[in-house]
Amino acid sequence: MRITFAQKISMLMVGLIVLTGAMLTAVTAYQFREDLVREEVRSAYTIYLTTINYLSGHYFSHKGSFVESTLDFVLEERFLNTGGEAMGDETPRLTALSVFGADREELYAFVSSDRTFKEPLTPPLMEEGRFRIAMNFKAGWMRASGPISTRGDVPGAVVLELPTTIHARIQALYTKAAITLLVVGLIGTALAVYATRRFLAPVQALIQATGHIQEGDFSIQLREDYQDEIGQMARAFNQMVRSISRRISTMGRIHQWSLKLTKEMDVRRLVQLMVRMFKEMSGASGVGVMYRSNKGVVDVLAEDGARPGADLQSMVTQLKPGDLDALASGEAVPFSSRNPGQTRNGAGEFPEQILLPLYRDERGDGVVALGRRDSGMGYDPETISTLANLAQNAGLIIENARLYSELKEQERIQQEMQWAREIQQTLLPRAAPRLTGYEAYGYSRPAKEVGGDYYDYIPGNQPALYHLIIGDVSGKGVPAGLIMSVVRSLVHSYSEFEATPGLILQRVNRTLTEDLEPEMFVTASMMTVDFSTHSMRMVRAGHEPAILIRGDGSVSQLHPRGTALGLADCQHYEQNAEELVVALQQGDLIVLFTDGITEAQNPAGQEFGLERLIDCIRRYRHDPLASLGDQVLRHLGDFTQDREQLDDITLLALRRSRA
Repeated sequence: MRITFAQKISMLMVGLIVLTGAMLTAVTAYQFREDLVREEVRSAYTIYLTTINYLSGHYFSHKGSFVESTLDFVLEERFLNTGGEAMGDETPRLTALSVFGADREELYAFVSSDRTFKEPLTPPLMEEGRFRIAMNFKAGWMRASGPISTRGDVPGAVVLELPTTIHARIQALYTKAAITLLVVGLIGTALAVYATRRFLAPVQALIQATGHIQEGDFSIQLREDYQDEIGQMARAFNQMVRSISRRISTMGRIHQWSLKLTKEMDVRRLVQLMVRMFKEMSGASGVGVMYRSNKGVVDVLAEDGARPGADLQSMVTQLKPGDLDALASGEAVPFSSRNPGQTRNGAGEFPEQILLPLYRDERGDGVVALGRRDSGMGYDPETISTLANLAQNAGLIIENARLYSELKEQERIQQEMQWAREIQQTLLPRAAPRLTGYEAYGYSRPAKEVGGDYYDYIPGNQPALYHLIIGDVSGKGVPAGLIMSVVRSLVHSYSEFEATPGLILQRVNRTLTEDLEPEMFVTASMMTVDFSTHSMRMVRAGHEPAILIRGDGSVSQLHPRGTALGLADCQHYEQNAEELVVALQQGDLIVLFTDGITEAQNPAGQEFGLERLIDCIRRYRHDPLASLGDQVLRHLGDFTQDREQLDDITLLALRRSRA
């Protein structure tokens, strides 16, 4: 069952009336009950005092004893009955009385002929020595007890029993209270129903009007002739409906424009489309989207319409520091003409021109400049708020378009970098050559998509000769990769004409020195093996020393003098170049490497170092060279703990096989 709002109000009013009546009735009844109890207690106390006075006098007049016959007669016929029948009807008569000695022995007991109660009287606690009263309203009796003499000159205590009608009187009181509460509830219900129907009629109309709005009918209007809060609410409701209707229409147009904007990914065309949107949404005679750099230079990205009065671009150039702060916080900046606030409609309180924040980057601010409206109306706060929100959304769309363009550009660059990586990988040896009596191994892992490290195996211009080279171009990335490819081409070309590594690198250096930028250079180590004599010639051009581990496990470092390629003039390079000749015994192992291995760091900033590399190579020197390389990389990974690789890693090894 559906309960209406008016019914709920009626129920609430009835409930409040009944609750209030019940509380007042309960408080009144409780207070009346307490008054009755206090009255009965006072009456009992008065009778107690009268009784002990009589008993004390009787005790002394009969020489310290209680005469039963005398006491029975007085208590039955005379005691508390001296005022006549009328008095007797109002004063409670004793129904029972017991006198106890100091040892709690009953000295005298009186029971009225009218007594109907069965409970015997019990002696009080003698040590308390004070007046006490006990009540049983439902049974209809009160019992008062206390000492016979308040001065203590008569030993013992007395217990007396009196009838009471409090229970019946309280029941009658509660009956009257219930009848009163029922009458009040009925009257309250009638008043609540009447008041609800009369005073909640405008509220009912408001509820019906909200139903129309829910169904999409915004033509509904309420009466506004009430001169109270209901009238204020009706006027506010009507204004709200008109405002919602305008906003729904505005949101519909914004939605249509948003669909158009989100389909455009070209930033330039997107800005031009936004100018048309703001011109339609604002009704401005002129609209411009502009960019103000941090140096104050204004660039007009797109504009449309006439620009009466102040030029739109001048609005941006006149921005003050406070205006820039407002734009940075997403607030609109108002502008007025020579007569501030004067518009054709005479409102005199709204700005005629405004600037809206569009987006911000590290170089400056993008803004929307709106000129005077064709209607002559100023920009009211609601319109400014709507346009500011529209500008924020437009800024996000521009940013998304820019990010999309950057993403496409990044994807293009990444694709090109991937191609460059694949091309560079094709320049490195795909597999080690099979050399009679020798085993070779090489590995390279760039830090970026394209690296600057280089290693190679090159057949000599004589059958017994074979060249091995490792190099490291200064820097990383694409520039280093390009230099590496040039070095490879030069080494391959000059290896066809020269037989020794010294002459090959000398000719490579002459060519590089002419073409390299001053900050670019190449370190390299090249060794040429003569299989007929089992000797190795080595040249080091500023590169890391080579590690030589003999078959018996002894370790030495090979570091002939030499300057990096392209670093100094050719004469200086050739004067400092030294060619080292080493005889290779069975089991001898030579390892060349780049500084990407020895300078690799762990999270604490410690470098892997040459000693760790030598220890690792010596431990696994008898393994196949591919396995040896894997162990070096594993130990390097354990040391760096997956820290980002900062430099290219390259390893080249040659070992003379055992017989």
